[in-house]
Amino acid sequence: MPNPTFRNPFLSHASENRREAEFISEILTSCGIQPWLAPLSIAPGSDYRHEIRQALQTCDSMIVLVSTQAASSSWTTTEVVLFLEEKAKRPVLPVCLDATEPSEVHQQLERYQKIMMDRSFFPAIEEIVQALGSSLEATVWPQIKPSPKPQESQDRRFADRRKTQDRRTSPLQMRIRKGIEYEVIQKRMGYEKFDRIPQSPRLHQKLLDGILDELSHRYRFEEASSGIAVQAGMAIRSTFNGAWASEEGKSLLENKGLVYFTEYFVRLLFSFYAIFSLDRRQQERRLPGQQEMEE
Repeated sequence: MPNPTFRNPFLSHASENRREAEFISEILTSCGIQPWLAPLSIAPGSDYRHEIRQALQTCDSMIVLVSTQAASSSWTTTEVVLFLEEKAKRPVLPVCLDATEPSEVHQQLERYQKIMMDRSFFPAIEEIVQALGSSLEATVWPQIKPSPKPQESQDRRFADRRKTQDRRTSPLQMRIRKGIEYEVIQKRMGYEKFDRIPQSPRLHQKLLDGILDELSHRYRFEEASSGIAVQAGMAIRSTFNGAWASEEGKSLLENKGLVYFTEYFVRLLFSFYAIFSLDRRQQERRLPGQQEMEE
């Protein structure tokens, strides 16, 4: 269960790191945490500085995105100072986006254990979430057990369940989608997530290779309808090729942007497969009732 003490962190960042801040904010929100992030948390027409100062007083924790840009930002330093002046015992999480030390943003930040995000995005996200007393969910839906001779009503239930699964977004689904957007599209390929790009063999290969590298060694796949284990690369490759070949996939890529194609691909992936984080295999296999009994 999330720790109620740390549910409303102030997310301090330099304007140049807004993209990373918004990624973190979205994932924290999906975990039941309510981060305060300027300018998204400021209503139109509000006094910008007043709203920030008020949030610094009321937020129960702080996440500071440490970078070369933050080190040269007087406003980031001011936010840290004002936050610590209000209640020095509130937790502060320095999150390093590059080799910059927290003390380069403000000397007092060297007292706090830092989280490194310069090499791998989502392990750092998990550290942040855990430090705030929450956790990333490991599965999207309960595993559907195989049925050797499914009744018509059972088939209908499976179909209904798949429709329901397509409509909802879990923390793991968000995690995979954001990982592709950040690690593959932006960092590896050098595109912005809203870039509109015509289909080409080169784009197909680069995007598929990046997704395979990002997902295949981190997750385990089972067919949603039968529970049969499937090789990760095969599941990713077949789903990606299907999304790529479809009219909807082509239209999203060329008319709306990479982020919309990614969302479509991930939605298809989760409709076909139950997906499990490899480092949480034992935890994932326990049913909610079993977990409560053990606790």
